[in-house]
Amino acid sequence: MKKKSVRAAIYARVSTTAGQSPQMQLDVLREYAEQSGMEVVAEHVDAGVSGTKERRPELSDLMNAVRKRRVDVVLVYRFDRFARSVRHLISALEEFDQLGVGLSPTQRTWTRPRLWAELCSRSSARWVSWSAA
Repeated sequence: MKKKSVRAAIYARVSTTAGQSPQMQLDVLREYAEQSGMEVVAEHVDAGVSGTKERRPELSDLMNAVRKRRVDVVLVYRFDRFARSVRHLISALEEFDQLGVGLSPTQRTWTRPRLWAELCSRSSARWVSWSAA
């Protein structure tokens, strides 16, 4: 029996097109998918769109695909390319979890340490509340 390949969607974002290009993110994400044996079924790129906006054209298309379970995992360069607020990131992670879809950053470094600290703090608080239930 042939093993089902993991369907991956790529999401890249740059906040300005003046001197920024999503190409480096796309190259890294494509290579990561290939090395991991994933099938890239879609690429979504928001160029010149701030990550503080939760409603972005390509992100909206991606979320529709996630909700229709057309992908198994969403690959992002870093979490801050997907969401710039902890609330948005946690909300998306919860929705992805309920749908059985993964959100995987290829880079584990954080350019916004405060965002990481807040995410850890909120995640820990949620873990405590889930554990107590």
